[in-house]
Amino acid sequence: IQQLKEILADQEIDVLAFDLPYHQGPAACLHLMSLISPVAESMALIHRPLMPVALIELLESSGYQLLVAPKQEFEVSGGLNLNLLATAPEQCIMVDGFPQTRSLLEKHGIAVSTFNADALCIGGEGGPTCLTRPIWRL
Repeated sequence: IQQLKEILADQEIDVLAFDLPYHQGPAACLHLMSLISPVAESMALIHRPLMPVALIELLESSGYQLLVAPKQEFEVSGGLNLNLLATAPEQCIMVDGFPQTRSLLEKHGIAVSTFNADALCIGGEGGPTCLTRPIWRL
């Protein structure tokens, strides 16, 4: 984190660090993108129970609308329902099979494309955000 702060300081980019929950222990795959996925300029899909409080407060004070993903789909999928890729503002690609999450996104004006991820996202250890190297992020 310190190295990244130093690298980006000349570009006047702030690097913020947040502690993540222990949740299922060190062997489990849990990173920030398992808990939050930007879907529009000021909107993100989140799993609130595992989000760092300071991050929620920062986002809300910055005017973000936080869409809380259905807890049941998060638990069944190991967080894969949140692992989506924004391809443009208000457009995303997500794994098929999470109708409540998809409905929540569409209700808030997000165009959702899905794909069958059985062979690509084995055991919830990889999702749309892991299958690409974005050059530009929201």
